[in-house]
Amino acid sequence: GSDDIRARLMDAGAAARVVAAMEAHAERDASVAKQGCGAIRNLACGSDNRCARLMDAGAAARVVAAMEAHAERDAGVAQEGCGAIWYLACGSDDIRARLMDAGAAARVVAAMEAHAERD
Repeated sequence: GSDDIRARLMDAGAAARVVAAMEAHAERDASVAKQGCGAIRNLACGSDNRCARLMDAGAAARVVAAMEAHAERDAGVAQEGCGAIWYLACGSDDIRARLMDAGAAARVVAAMEAHAERD
């Protein structure tokens, strides 16, 4: 099933490759930021182990940097970035603390404020 595919992708080095692509391109290219955040979200889904491996690969820093660069102007980056943080945060208390230390909560709040419906 999907978990098996995610595990095989992780074993093939997907975390490191996605993080490297985001490090190289996501701060300048909103499309890479959006797709990279979406890939991290998908890989993190349903597994504390995968969340920990993504965090160890630098996923939190890359998602936060992508959101800082684009999420306030690009709703797609905001959505995928918030989703990546959500799924990563489903991991352990340690992961949640590391996300907070990386500035994830501030980026989520900024994205939500930027895209809130105004009356």
